[in-house]
Amino acid sequence: MRRPIFPRAVNAHPIDQERRADILVTPKPFNAAFRCLRQYIRNSPSPPVHLQICIPMSRFHPLPELVTQVTLVQHFALRWIYVPREASTVISWADTAVKRRSFTSQHPEVVMKARGRTSFHRTRRSLRLFATSILATLLMFLSLACTATGDAASGQPDPVSKEDLQFVLVIRTYTSPYEAELVTGAQAYADHVGVPLKVITTDGDSQKQLSLVKAALTGDKKSIVAINVNQSSDTPAIVNAVSQAGGYITTLWNKHDDVKVWNYPPNWVSHIAFDGRVDGYQTARGLMDKVGSGGVVAVQGILDNLPAAQRYEGFQRALAESPGITMLDQQVGDWDRGKAYQVTQTLLTKYGSQIKGIWVADDQMALGAIKAAQEANRSDIVISGDDGISDAFGAIDDGRLLNTYAMDQYYTGAVGLALGYEAATGKLDVNALDHAHRQFYASGELVDHTNVGPYLTPPELSALVAELDSDPFARLGSPIE
Repeated sequence: MRRPIFPRAVNAHPIDQERRADILVTPKPFNAAFRCLRQYIRNSPSPPVHLQICIPMSRFHPLPELVTQVTLVQHFALRWIYVPREASTVISWADTAVKRRSFTSQHPEVVMKARGRTSFHRTRRSLRLFATSILATLLMFLSLACTATGDAASGQPDPVSKEDLQFVLVIRTYTSPYEAELVTGAQAYADHVGVPLKVITTDGDSQKQLSLVKAALTGDKKSIVAINVNQSSDTPAIVNAVSQAGGYITTLWNKHDDVKVWNYPPNWVSHIAFDGRVDGYQTARGLMDKVGSGGVVAVQGILDNLPAAQRYEGFQRALAESPGITMLDQQVGDWDRGKAYQVTQTLLTKYGSQIKGIWVADDQMALGAIKAAQEANRSDIVISGDDGISDAFGAIDDGRLLNTYAMDQYYTGAVGLALGYEAATGKLDVNALDHAHRQFYASGELVDHTNVGPYLTPPELSALVAELDSDPFARLGSPIE
């Protein structure tokens, strides 16, 4: 009987056995492998600190391009194993010999079975090729890991004249009113300082997002990037790309808690978000008070988004304080109006008159829920939103929506560019900023029928850019720990 192709050296580093992870991927690493990995991150209640991934491929595969993908999930301690030809397996972190292992029964939502015959045995020549491949992969990974986060204490690059700069704003789609207002604020600031603005739309595709950002960095001008990151796991790779190109970046909303801005080069100026636990609680508290008693349902955002998780945490807190309210169901709307409309239709069909209120994680989805309720002749249902888009203020004013949480997207779109611009031109010393200014929650306000009046008129953009010129940190709320 031939020996397995996997040497004991693969398992040489002991780790916490309670947090090991096995993951099976297909022989198509650029689509199925990373789709599988993202799905794993989304569905795992407690993702492991260490994650080992087996990528089956031909030995002629462009290895450098593959290894750079490690930054998509850089917050894990990753190890890549290069498997010759079409072998496909699950690698165990156990300190016994590496062996086949069934992962399907434990995590059926993650496992994607490889096509074709699985092979675990090769000739001596294949084993030698495999050993060489492992060494090359690990050496390349170590090289990448050393440069991925860079030197956090490194000096800030020399100032750049505004003629050598360009602004880059990265959003998911123009069809979202929230992101359209981000663009309006960003364009106002770009016009104010006289720097051209390039807007990139990613359609919510993380790989497309990274590719487009890298493409925008290739010109003669240094880029100042503000990005509404698609998923928390995307942030390190994007930050690394901008830093290595000598640009500056401010991230909005999404990053994992263990990713700290100050552990990266000063090219990552700040990370700005709004504390979803606050607005999730306040919008839900208003909903519970209005409903009084009865059943409610919840429509969440993208599960890998930190704001979605925080807002739902706030909702759960308000629910725990409301003994007369019954939680009937919760579904995911992925920040999409059309999907939220469909989800609400399904919930109304399933629960009917039991539903007295619908808590929705953002205004765009809330408008979809409102449409579904209207079509079902359920104008009695109380619906709450979040984000503070213009259409939501109008819906509050005419009674279709109970409340929202105003965050001023015009400000959010402009402030990321303003911070990067001041850093790039030498006005702002990023290394001199304390942690509270490197990653922070901006301030917002609950809006309902009692205070919606002033919000029915869009903000004066000239006043906004004047505020940013005076103090870009004027709306700093609490630090993100």
